[in-house]
Order: sequence, then structure tokens, then C-alpha cells
Amino acid sequence: MRIGIDIDDTITDTWSYMVPIYSHIFDIPTEELSHSQPYYNSVKKLNLTIDDYFKIMQPYYRENTLNIPIKKDAQEVINILKKEGHKIIFITARGKMYHEPKLITKTYLEKNDIKYDKLIINANDKATICKKENIDLFIDDSYKHCQSVSSIGIKVLMFGTNYNKNIKEFTRITSWYEVYNYINKKVGELS
Repeated sequence: MRIGIDIDDTITDTWSYMVPIYSHIFDIPTEELSHSQPYYNSVKKLNLTIDDYFKIMQPYYRENTLNIPIKKDAQEVINILKKEGHKIIFITARGKMYHEPKLITKTYLEKNDIKYDKLIINANDKATICKKENIDLFIDDSYKHCQSVSSIGIKVLMFGTNYNKNIKEFTRITSWYEVYNYINKKVGELS
């Protein structure tokens, strides 16, 4: 199986790690931030352009990205899937927010000993990328990306977060072992 996987808030706990930083920079209470995605609140509330937002946040991401915790069991499950012969393709929208996004993401994956076949960054149109890469299963926390990939007939698992908890149209998962069990069941059905 060819598995497309997002990075931030799918294999990492980026948002929860960054909430106190956002709260301090933008003077937005952490309670308010913990139920939405970062830039939506900051950009709307402070009337920033998205480019201004990226300029403000880039130094903080540069300083903190390598320290963001990995989700429980993500490394173990992804490496087991790779060892079992699945193709692991990381498809991340990381771009303007990150200084040298490819380098920092590769460094993060190496630091956390995560095995993979391919890394695609600046992936703003994940549906087109998933189609080009012949992805069988796509895993992401973003409603927008899950919706676009699902619309072209690719199965999607949505990693549950506070800011997507009310979305019910996709198979929701909350742990990497749920991902593993789902994949094993699907592979078993195909045998």
C-alpha cells in the first residue's frame, strides 16, 4: 500500500507545542487558541496578511521545530509499516512558515528515526500530489486536505484534534495503532 502522511499534527503535536508561543506573541488566550488552527485566529483577530503572519512566526518555527514532540507510537508504527513493505510518502504543506522546510523536516525525521520513501514539501494541493504518487491511503488532520483528497476517490483517515473534532465525514483516528489496525484490516480484505 502507498500511504501518504502529513507531518504537523499528524505525526507531531505541533499545535499544542506552539500554542503557548502563539498566545504570548499575539496576546490571544491559550483557551481560545486550543480549539482552532493557529493562523486562522491570529490572522483574523489581528487583521494580518498571511505573509505578515509567516514573517512573524518563521523565527519561532525555526527555533522550535526540532523540539516538537512526536505523537505517541507514530515512529514505531510508521517504521513497522515501512518494514512490512508499505511505501511511506510524507506530504506536507510546510513551506513559507519554515526556514529551509525540506532540510528541517528531513532533520526532524532523522532525529526521530522515522523511515520513509519520499518527502514532498510545499504541498498545498495534496489531492494532485496524492493522485500523481498513486496514494492508496492518505492521513492528515486538516479538513481542507482530507476533503480534497477524498474528492478524487482516495481513502482518507483524519487524525483527530481539538480543532477538527466536529467533523464526521471521514474515518477518524486518534492513535497510530488505530492506523496500523486499519491498514492491516484493509490489506487482509484485499488478500
